[in-house]
Parts: sequence; C-alpha cells; structure tokens
Amino acid sequence: DKQGNTTEYNEYNGDGKLTNKWTATYNKQGCRTKTVQYDENGKYAYHLEAKFDGNNNYIEAVAYDENGEVAYRWDYQITYDLKGNKSKEIEYRSEAKVPYSITIINIEYYQ
Repeated sequence: DKQGNTTEYNEYNGDGKLTNKWTATYNKQGCRTKTVQYDENGKYAYHLEAKFDGNNNYIEAVAYDENGEVAYRWDYQITYDLKGNKSKEIEYRSEAKVPYSITIINIEYYQ
C-alpha cells in the first residue's frame, strides 16, 4: 500500500505450486488489523482480526473460521515502564485463565 505495508503475500514451492497466501489490511498507524489466510488452492481458510493499544502493541487477536465462528483467541496484558517502554507481556490463549507465555523485558537507562 502507500505506506509500504505488504497487502498480499504469495509463496510458491520449487514446482510453482502455491504453498502460502494471505492478504492484509492495516490501520492508520501501520498495524495489521486483519489478515485473511488462504489454503494451497487459493481458497479462503480463515481470517484473523487484531486490536492494539495506544502504543501499537497487540492486546487481542481473534481467528475466525470459514463460517465466521471464533476458532481461536489470544489476549495480551501489557505493562509499561516509567519511560513508556514495554516491560512485560502476558499472553493468554482462548479462554484460559493461566498465561500461555510471559515475556519480561529489562531495559537499563543511562544518564
């Protein structure tokens, strides 16, 4: 698109057969808000919709199947340090109450 974001991706194997295809849309900040994934025949497989916080970090991603039903969901809980940088991210999958992953980021600031 005009901002340089990839809006369509096609990948082929050595025989020229399609192995991966997706299309994407982005918000004004350049964050990918919707990705549509296709199967090896170029037929719709599922789509993923994402939401972001004010720092353009994922806070939610939901995958929908061909019937529009929720197939999977990821929720993110993000903590920022006093300078506004991400210091911790907790990922939850589906409706789980237990974190799937926890990422802790340590940044040292020098004066």
